[in-house]
Amino acid sequence: MKNFIYKGENLREARFPLGGIGAGSVCINGGARLVDWEIMIEREIETKFLMDKAAFERLMSVARELCPDIPEVIEQSNHYYDTEDFELFRHGITLRTREQHGRFTTTMKVYLARAEGIGDARTAVEMQVPIDGDSLPERFDAYRLLGHLYTKRTRFSLSDNTKLDCDVNQYLGVEDYEVEVETAGQIPEELNALLPAELNPKGKYERFLERLVRERTQSGWSYS
Repeated sequence: MKNFIYKGENLREARFPLGGIGAGSVCINGGARLVDWEIMIEREIETKFLMDKAAFERLMSVARELCPDIPEVIEQSNHYYDTEDFELFRHGITLRTREQHGRFTTTMKVYLARAEGIGDARTAVEMQVPIDGDSLPERFDAYRLLGHLYTKRTRFSLSDNTKLDCDVNQYLGVEDYEVEVETAGQIPEELNALLPAELNPKGKYERFLERLVRERTQSGWSYS
């Protein structure tokens, strides 16, 4: 097989496709930029709510009655990285290492509305990389470890197309309670009646970061 070397003006037409068959594609062009985005997704209704502890426990009790199977319990820790002035976050990027069952996986998540002006506030593209070894990196190049968020998730599979995740999150001295409903159909009425009227607009990392900034500000820290 003959090797081709593209130079000069020919680099304008060079494309190297990424992605599997049926999974959409992203290409790297001759200038090492990501182009020709074709992301294939299955559209689902996904809603998240923050609740107080009493309401959260009532909803969990009803979910146990409705769930035909024993719920799955998942424990995981998210370890977040950024610069001192939160450069990644300001550009719509979350960099985290997730620890689960003694294994570490690093994910970079790009929220397209903030980064590229595409989609809504929760539209994101993820890239995951497993980490060799059993220790947590203290930094990735210029991005250092900011802190940790622990989650105990109870997952109820209410039907083939409806899942309910009930998360207890602990971070920076805070414990909060979050419910995520993922469904391609209808939420059971018994659960729907217990859910708050307003959706939760802030993800785990954003809540973690707000708390971190508040703590640092109280100690006299600031960033421009």
